[in-house]
Amino acid sequence: MEMSNSPSTKILVLTMTTLTVLLSACSLDTGTPVGGGAGRIAFSSFREGDSMIFIMNADGSELSSLTEPSFRSKQPIWSPDGERIAFVLSKEAEGHNLDIYLMDKDGSNLTRLTDSESIEGDPTWSPDGTKIAFTSSRDSYTDSAQGLVSVFNIYVMSSDGSELERLTDIEAKHMSPDWAPDGNHLVFQSDRDGNLEIYLMNSDGSGQVNLTNDPSNDQSPSWSPDGSKIAFTSDRDGNEEIYLMDADGSNVTRLTDDPGRNKRPMWSPDGQLIAFYSDRSGNFEIYVMATDGTGVTRLTDNPDFDGFPSWQP
Repeated sequence: MEMSNSPSTKILVLTMTTLTVLLSACSLDTGTPVGGGAGRIAFSSFREGDSMIFIMNADGSELSSLTEPSFRSKQPIWSPDGERIAFVLSKEAEGHNLDIYLMDKDGSNLTRLTDSESIEGDPTWSPDGTKIAFTSSRDSYTDSAQGLVSVFNIYVMSSDGSELERLTDIEAKHMSPDWAPDGNHLVFQSDRDGNLEIYLMNSDGSGQVNLTNDPSNDQSPSWSPDGSKIAFTSDRDGNEEIYLMDADGSNVTRLTDDPGRNKRPMWSPDGQLIAFYSDRSGNFEIYVMATDGTGVTRLTDNPDFDGFPSWQP
């Protein structure tokens, strides 16, 4: 079609050209964050003298701190909306007790959720962000014959710290809960049978069953985003390695094979990668790998402890 040279035609051509340029700019591939979500990982580190929480890109770049050294903070876990972080904090003036706190993703608006003289730890969010399950030693007691009997149970509370409820009630160490993506179940580790095993329970604490049933120590379970798999740490082959199993405990597969200690797996939001920490290089650093155990890549490189990675949704 032949176009005229009239002013209106010139304006139309200019408008179409401008629109084409804008659409081309908008369609440029700006890059997808590694592992999905916001592409950021929060973690604990001693690199500045005491336990602090840092954040970095999922490729290890753009490292920055979120907490102060005097806070002794650790075990960060992102809220489902990626806006807040629950974590464990110990204030030096209050002794050695640990409590659960919240902060915004930039480290602001510090809020205390638990206030106990016991040890609270291992926070995990419900998928809808309304509740936080955690571990507490508040049920420990002193026996005249045995001395201090350390009991750790799993509790759940609203995300503002209210409506506290105990989910486990056995004299054992129940720790490392992780909420299933369906919101109806939790996995956790327990030594109630004499060694650490991974258990499953309903979100109200009922229906507790052993998933691993192995004479070794199985711990730190982590649900895949689709709910079909659970990653965990086990020493069943002689040292601590990362394993994968179906959500019912079947089809156990080893993912790492290294003489170092490999701990605390954490899934990426897209379910394609697993972050963990390992001392295979001589000290604990954060690594990431594919869900079949290939492509292991170190993200941190510091002479002090780096661990407890958590991927931002």
